Amino acid sequence: MHTREHSLNCSRAAPPPTLPTTPPPTTHLHQKKKKKKTDEHADALLAEGIARLCDDLGVDPSDPVMLALSWRIGAATMCEWSREEFVAGVRALGCASGAPALKAALPGLRREMADPAKFAQMYAYAFGWAADKGQKCLQLDTALAMWRLLLGEGTPRPGGAWPLLERWLAFLKKAHAGRAVGRDTWLQLLEFVRTVRPDMADYDENGAWPYLLDEFVEACRKEGVAAAPDGGANNG
Repeated sequence: MHTREHSLNCSRAAPPPTLPTTPPPTTHLHQKKKKKKTDEHADALLAEGIARLCDDLGVDPSDPVMLALSWRIGAATMCEWSREEFVAGVRALGCASGAPALKAALPGLRREMADPAKFAQMYAYAFGWAADKGQKCLQLDTALAMWRLLLGEGTPRPGGAWPLLERWLAFLKKAHAGRAVGRDTWLQLLEFVRTVRPDMADYDENGAWPYLLDEFVEACRKEGVAAAPDGGANNG
């Protein structure tokens, strides 16, 4: 985590006795903000600490089970568990005795992810968890990485990897470059994955789908990789 460097020169020689020795107000304000920022994370488990915990648990930090653990702990932010979140979360899981107990709980978390309703809850949680603090949208690169984690190879999702994932990601990189992904698009994509066939012949263009999904289906039909709405092949 990057911290802001001190913007004032604090290495100057001491001022003459006739001048005030109290630092200027801007220095006080900067030091106060810096101390507040440090204090906010004093009891937090950040990326480095979470990586060490992953070593103790014998899992890769990118394993979806770590997202499930964050979900069950109730962590508000990616790569950051507050002391309160962690302590309350591991107690709720019955793992307060230490890393061995937490490691023993991981198979249960994997089984939860295989449950359609719980996977949907975790998927919805992931949006706010992955968003930058104070933001209501996901940066595109973050959304792409999260979709790959949750819907790609090795996904715990019931039904396995989404066959159209790579095409969806490539479409977004081209048609949505430089723009963020909203919550509605995030949530509706899982519904699309669950209910629309891979050939997209049953996609209802008059349904309440986000415009990005309308454009995605249209692009796939123009490329001849999706069936026309009537079920016939689209060779146009």
